[in-house]
Amino acid sequence: MRRLRQPSLPRAICAVVLAVTLFSALLGALTAAPAAEARTGDKAGLRKGKKAELHNGRKAHGRKHAKRRPTRRDVDGDGIRNGRDRNVDGDRRRNVVDPDVDGDGRPNDYDHDIDADGVENAFDPDSDASGGPLQATAATTPVPPGFVGLSSDDALWGTDADPSRQRNMAVITGTGARVLRAPFHWSVIEPRPGRYDFWLYDSYVTAAAKANLSVLPILFDPPAFRSARPSIGARRGTYPPANYSDFAYFAARLVRRYGPGGEFWQQHPDLPQLPIRSWQVWNEPNIPVYWPSGPNPAQYTAMLRTVGEWIKAVDPGARVVTAGLNESERGMKLVPFLEGMYRAGGKGSFDVLALHPYAPGSDLVIAQVSRAVRVLRRNGDPARTLVTELGWATGSPSTRALVVSEAGQASLIRRTITELARFRGRLRLDGIFYFNWRDVSPAPGTADHWGLHTGLFRQDGSAKPALQALTDVTSAISSG
Repeated sequence: MRRLRQPSLPRAICAVVLAVTLFSALLGALTAAPAAEARTGDKAGLRKGKKAELHNGRKAHGRKHAKRRPTRRDVDGDGIRNGRDRNVDGDRRRNVVDPDVDGDGRPNDYDHDIDADGVENAFDPDSDASGGPLQATAATTPVPPGFVGLSSDDALWGTDADPSRQRNMAVITGTGARVLRAPFHWSVIEPRPGRYDFWLYDSYVTAAAKANLSVLPILFDPPAFRSARPSIGARRGTYPPANYSDFAYFAARLVRRYGPGGEFWQQHPDLPQLPIRSWQVWNEPNIPVYWPSGPNPAQYTAMLRTVGEWIKAVDPGARVVTAGLNESERGMKLVPFLEGMYRAGGKGSFDVLALHPYAPGSDLVIAQVSRAVRVLRRNGDPARTLVTELGWATGSPSTRALVVSEAGQASLIRRTITELARFRGRLRLDGIFYFNWRDVSPAPGTADHWGLHTGLFRQDGSAKPALQALTDVTSAISSG
């Protein structure tokens, strides 16, 4: 058997040192591992804690602002009652630009409670919960004489019961209105080329003057031989004149008769001298029934400019009033039409912008006028405004929100005229004409519609509550 070799002392010492070193390293590793694990655990725990805290916070925030169950008084369930919610249906469109504010499927124009607050538009000062269109200092001084006017077919044509018109004129005066708006039918005044018959309008202006009522004429309705109406394929409605210069000559002829120092006043020196100083050129050219070839702001502007120049050639101080523009769904909306007029060079062609701001609520009427004034300002136009038609119906088969109860009609008249007078400075507003005096039946062969039922009187001649409402509000705004 081979004898084992004994190790030397140096080798033994090295072995011992190596063993000690390895043991120390192992011991250090075993000691560090729990500390590292603890540190890692602390960091992980911290991260986990922060995540938990954030998660819990989000849950708390979510609970705080969670959608509630939608109700009739809170359509979108956001905890804000409909009448105070600037986005009633929660569709991310502000009420002021939302065509269906409460999201019930009925457009605002057909919804009698636009903001679903339980208050009908007719009695609601903020019908669309938009917060109101104006934040201006209100006027506190009385309105000027003639701020309120009326449209009345009875006053123009007379009736079987009042052929002289004097009875109607007296009742109109009793409301506080001081101006009558009426169509001066070109077809009636010039029945044959070059032959003018002023009998109807001489008698009308006579009756108005005797009642101390001024007149705002609407220059309108050319005779067939002056009309642009085609012989084949004509559409329903009143076509503009074929030649704008012919229309301008007709307008100048009227100014020479009924304007300052006109023939009519010279022939009737016994009458109160109330010469016509404002002339409205056409009616609602932004809807097809009054421009059947299709609303065309450039064409209307060319006509307006031509007629206005001839009016001012006879009476430099006359005021040229545009046709009343409205927001009808059947034609071109007010703002696009007005902007089209400016693109066609309309600035300077008129002194007064006429508006027909029919709307279901008083605040929406104000909003329409405000939008028009913003267009005037954008185009640097100092023109004034005039509401030449405004009204609400109390009958007809229509489901429009413009058809209201008689009490609703009276409420709307009071509130709307009060607000228009209050903000007239901001709105550049010179006056308001209520349409219409009395309800009428449809013409033979035509359909019934809401515009025939806006009268202050029923068709049988009995007064609605609206008559007293107009009388009261006119008195109130005239006395400050």
